[in-house]
Amino acid sequence: MWSPSLPPCSTLIVLGVAILVTLTSSIVNRLLLPVAKIRRYTREIRKWREAMQKARETGDEKLMLKVKRRQRLIERMQREQASLQFRPMLVYLIPFLVLFYYLNSFYSFPFGPVVSPTIVAILPISAMEVPGFPAGTFGGYVSPLLTDVALAYPAFFALWPRIYLMQVIPGLSELQVLLNVINLVSGLSLELPISPVVDGWAPIPGFGLWFIWWYFMSSIAFGGLFQRLFGVYIQQT
Repeated sequence: MWSPSLPPCSTLIVLGVAILVTLTSSIVNRLLLPVAKIRRYTREIRKWREAMQKARETGDEKLMLKVKRRQRLIERMQREQASLQFRPMLVYLIPFLVLFYYLNSFYSFPFGPVVSPTIVAILPISAMEVPGFPAGTFGGYVSPLLTDVALAYPAFFALWPRIYLMQVIPGLSELQVLLNVINLVSGLSLELPISPVVDGWAPIPGFGLWFIWWYFMSSIAFGGLFQRLFGVYIQQT
């Protein structure tokens, strides 16, 4: 069943919003940004920083004196560059923040799907153990019959990362629920002789991604593409 709060529909909705946001910001930047001037400032700042680093590493006093003479000019360029890049944001920043707040609220408890409140996309690869991030930061494992244990057993709500158990399907006996837990812990495949009922929100197993991460991944992927397409990509100093 297709629902805006459940994958795969939620995956496409968030992706579409991210594309719309990045496309709009790129068009506004194209219309309002003095790209040539900002790029010139970026080159000058980068050259100055390279000269400063070289002077410090080599101990060249003449080069250091030359660099320091340009320091105030470079600082003025940096302030003006930041001001120029911020101006287009005044046009779209507030509407985009309102849109993001609404989506984040919709795909979070209690507005999102009951099974897993903030999962909007299912990846074929796992992001459970990413170096530098606690396990569960980006989402959790899902399958056609998985659910967040905290929703069925509130006593587990404080656990992190969140633990997922087999989906408790209405009409199944307590024995089936017990078998689901045993299967998850032991890796066995014990089943009752009943017809399986598949939960429609996760038609394939995989790694369920939280809303905020899927949104940012989509924005980054298309943001750079649109910036280059409209000629507003500014290389960082």
